[in-house]
Amino acid sequence: MCLRVRNEAGAVRKLFPDEIYASPVQPAPAAAPPLYPMPPPPPPMAKRDNTVLIVVLVVVVVIVLVVGLLAALVFLTPIVSDGPIDGQPPTMALNANPVAFGDWQVNVMVDRGVALSSFSVVLTNETSGATCVPLRDLSTTFSATCSPGVTLSFVDVAGANQLTSGDYFRLTGVVGPNLYTLRIVWKATDAVIAAELVG
Repeated sequence: MCLRVRNEAGAVRKLFPDEIYASPVQPAPAAAPPLYPMPPPPPPMAKRDNTVLIVVLVVVVVIVLVVGLLAALVFLTPIVSDGPIDGQPPTMALNANPVAFGDWQVNVMVDRGVALSSFSVVLTNETSGATCVPLRDLSTTFSATCSPGVTLSFVDVAGANQLTSGDYFRLTGVVGPNLYTLRIVWKATDAVIAAELVG
Protein backbone atom coordinates (compact mmCIF):
# COMPACT_ATOMS: atom_id res chain seq x y z
CA MET A 1 0.00 0.00 0.00
CA CYS A 2 1.24 3.39 -0.94
CA LEU A 3 0.02 6.90 -1.23
CA ARG A 4 0.65 9.07 -4.22
CA VAL A 5 1.35 12.74 -3.50
CA ARG A 6 2.25 15.58 -5.80
CA ASN A 7 4.99 17.95 -4.80
CA GLU A 8 5.19 21.67 -5.50
CA ALA A 9 6.77 21.04 -8.92
CA GLY A 10 3.78 18.86 -9.93
CA ALA A 11 5.68 15.56 -9.84
CA VAL A 12 3.91 12.57 -8.39
CA ARG A 13 5.72 10.72 -5.62
CA LYS A 14 4.80 7.55 -3.81
CA LEU A 15 4.82 7.51 -0.04
CA PHE A 16 5.09 4.16 1.62
CA PRO A 17 3.59 3.41 5.05
CA ASP A 18 6.87 3.76 6.96
CA GLU A 19 7.24 7.27 5.56
CA ILE A 20 3.63 8.17 6.26
CA TYR A 21 3.74 7.25 9.94
CA ALA A 22 7.32 8.26 10.68
CA SER A 23 7.50 10.90 13.38
CA PRO A 24 8.98 14.19 12.30
CA VAL A 25 12.54 14.96 13.33
CA GLN A 26 12.51 16.89 16.59
CA PRO A 27 15.04 19.64 17.09
CA ALA A 28 17.58 19.12 19.85
CA PRO A 29 16.48 20.73 23.09
CA ALA A 30 18.19 23.98 23.94
CA ALA A 31 20.85 23.82 26.61
CA ALA A 32 19.51 24.66 30.02
CA PRO A 33 20.82 27.92 31.45
CA PRO A 34 23.38 27.47 34.22
CA LEU A 35 22.05 27.51 37.73
CA TYR A 36 24.67 30.13 38.77
CA PRO A 37 26.06 32.86 36.56
CA MET A 38 29.71 32.38 35.59
CA PRO A 39 32.08 35.00 37.08
CA PRO A 40 33.71 37.33 34.61
CA PRO A 41 37.28 36.40 33.62
CA PRO A 42 39.98 38.08 35.73
CA PRO A 43 41.52 41.20 34.26
CA PRO A 44 44.97 40.73 32.68
CA MET A 45 47.81 41.14 35.18
CA ALA A 46 49.39 44.57 35.06
CA LYS A 47 53.11 44.68 34.24
CA ARG A 48 55.18 44.82 37.43
CA ASP A 49 57.00 48.12 38.02
CA ASN A 50 60.63 47.36 38.99
CA THR A 51 61.75 50.99 39.25
CA VAL A 52 61.89 51.00 43.06
CA LEU A 53 63.81 47.73 43.15
CA ILE A 54 66.35 49.02 40.63
CA VAL A 55 66.86 52.25 42.60
CA VAL A 56 67.42 50.29 45.83
CA LEU A 57 69.96 47.99 44.16
CA VAL A 58 71.87 50.95 42.69
CA VAL A 59 72.02 52.67 46.10
CA VAL A 60 73.30 49.48 47.75
CA VAL A 61 76.00 49.00 45.09
CA VAL A 62 77.14 52.63 45.44
CA ILE A 63 77.36 52.32 49.23
CA VAL A 64 79.40 49.11 48.95
CA LEU A 65 81.81 50.74 46.49
CA VAL A 66 82.27 53.82 48.67
CA VAL A 67 82.92 51.72 51.78
CA GLY A 68 85.39 49.58 49.84
CA LEU A 69 87.30 52.60 48.56
CA LEU A 70 87.46 54.14 52.02
CA ALA A 71 88.75 50.88 53.47
CA ALA A 72 91.40 50.69 50.76
CA LEU A 73 92.50 54.24 51.45
CA VAL A 74 92.73 53.58 55.18
CA PHE A 75 94.70 50.34 54.92
CA LEU A 76 96.82 50.99 51.84
CA THR A 77 97.77 54.64 52.24
CA PRO A 78 100.89 55.24 54.36
CA ILE A 79 100.13 56.98 57.61
CA VAL A 80 101.21 60.61 57.40
CA SER A 81 102.11 62.26 60.69
CA ASP A 82 103.21 65.74 61.58
CA GLY A 83 106.51 64.45 62.89
CA PRO A 84 108.14 62.04 65.31
CA ILE A 85 107.14 61.60 68.91
CA ASP A 86 108.34 64.50 71.04
CA GLY A 87 111.80 63.88 72.45
CA GLN A 88 112.82 61.36 69.81
CA PRO A 89 116.08 62.19 68.00
CA PRO A 90 116.21 62.20 64.22
CA THR A 91 117.88 59.45 62.25
CA MET A 92 121.27 60.78 61.22
CA ALA A 93 124.41 59.72 59.39
CA LEU A 94 127.76 61.45 58.73
CA ASN A 95 130.04 60.97 55.73
CA ALA A 96 133.62 62.32 55.69
CA ASN A 97 135.41 63.17 52.46
CA PRO A 98 138.77 64.91 51.84
CA VAL A 99 138.41 68.21 49.99
CA ALA A 100 142.05 69.32 50.06
CA PHE A 101 145.31 68.30 51.68
CA GLY A 102 144.59 68.14 55.41
CA ASP A 103 141.01 69.40 54.95
CA TRP A 104 137.95 67.21 55.40
CA GLN A 105 134.25 67.81 54.88
CA VAL A 106 131.77 65.79 56.94
CA ASN A 107 128.36 65.80 55.24
CA VAL A 108 125.18 65.47 57.30
CA MET A 109 122.29 63.22 56.27
CA VAL A 110 119.19 63.42 58.48
CA ASP A 111 115.58 62.28 58.09
CA ARG A 112 114.11 65.62 59.15
CA GLY A 113 115.16 69.12 60.07
CA VAL A 114 115.70 69.75 63.78
CA ALA A 115 116.73 72.93 65.57
CA LEU A 116 120.50 73.27 65.96
CA SER A 117 120.03 73.96 69.65
CA SER A 118 118.98 70.31 70.10
CA PHE A 119 122.52 69.09 69.43
CA SER A 120 126.01 69.20 70.90
CA VAL A 121 129.30 68.32 69.21
CA VAL A 122 132.39 66.48 70.48
CA LEU A 123 135.66 65.97 68.58
CA THR A 124 138.17 63.41 69.80
CA ASN A 125 141.75 62.84 68.61
CA GLU A 126 141.83 59.08 68.28
CA THR A 127 145.59 59.03 67.76
CA SER A 128 146.37 60.69 71.10
CA GLY A 129 143.16 59.65 72.86
CA ALA A 130 142.49 63.23 73.94
CA THR A 131 139.26 65.14 73.60
CA CYS A 132 140.14 67.76 71.05
CA VAL A 133 136.87 69.76 71.22
CA PRO A 134 134.88 69.14 74.39
CA LEU A 135 131.07 69.03 74.36
CA ARG A 136 129.79 72.23 72.77
CA ASP A 137 126.33 73.36 71.61
CA LEU A 138 125.77 73.46 67.89
CA SER A 139 124.82 76.79 66.28
CA THR A 140 125.08 78.59 62.96
CA THR A 141 128.30 80.23 64.19
CA PHE A 142 129.86 77.06 65.57
CA SER A 143 133.65 77.01 65.29
CA ALA A 144 136.21 75.42 67.62
CA THR A 145 139.98 75.03 67.67
CA CYS A 146 141.24 71.54 68.40
CA SER A 147 144.95 72.28 68.45
CA PRO A 148 147.12 74.85 66.74
CA GLY A 149 146.13 74.79 63.08
CA VAL A 150 143.26 72.28 63.51
CA THR A 151 139.81 73.85 63.39
CA LEU A 152 136.28 72.39 63.34
CA SER A 153 133.48 74.54 61.91
CA PHE A 154 129.87 74.05 60.86
CA VAL A 155 127.97 75.35 57.78
CA ASP A 156 124.17 75.65 57.88
CA VAL A 157 123.52 75.45 54.14
CA ALA A 158 119.78 76.13 54.29
CA GLY A 159 120.27 78.92 56.82
CA ALA A 160 117.12 77.89 58.69
CA ASN A 161 118.88 77.40 62.04
CA GLN A 162 118.10 73.69 61.69
CA LEU A 163 120.29 70.67 61.14
CA THR A 164 119.18 69.32 57.76
CA SER A 165 120.60 67.09 55.04
CA GLY A 166 123.19 69.02 53.07
CA ASP A 167 124.65 70.82 56.07
CA TYR A 168 128.26 69.92 56.79
CA PHE A 169 131.21 70.19 59.19
CA ARG A 170 134.68 71.21 58.07
CA LEU A 171 137.83 69.96 59.79
CA THR A 172 140.96 71.74 58.61
CA GLY A 173 144.68 71.37 59.42
CA VAL A 174 144.71 67.60 59.80
CA VAL A 175 148.32 66.49 59.49
CA GLY A 176 150.33 63.31 59.91
CA PRO A 177 148.74 60.13 61.10
CA ASN A 178 146.14 61.90 63.26
CA LEU A 179 142.62 60.51 63.19
CA TYR A 180 139.62 62.27 64.68
CA THR A 181 136.11 61.16 65.58
CA LEU A 182 133.28 63.64 65.24
CA ARG A 183 130.29 62.82 67.42
CA ILE A 184 126.82 64.43 67.36
CA VAL A 185 125.03 64.33 70.71
CA TRP A 186 121.25 64.56 71.23
CA LYS A 187 121.05 66.99 74.14
CA ALA A 188 117.71 65.74 75.46
CA THR A 189 119.27 62.41 76.47
CA ASP A 190 123.03 63.07 76.11
CA ALA A 191 123.13 60.18 73.66
CA VAL A 192 125.48 60.04 70.68
CA ILE A 193 123.25 59.67 67.62
CA ALA A 194 125.92 59.89 64.89
CA ALA A 195 129.70 59.56 64.65
CA GLU A 196 132.30 59.58 61.87
CA LEU A 197 136.04 58.91 61.72
CA VAL A 198 137.95 61.71 59.96
CA GLY A 199 141.53 61.69 58.73
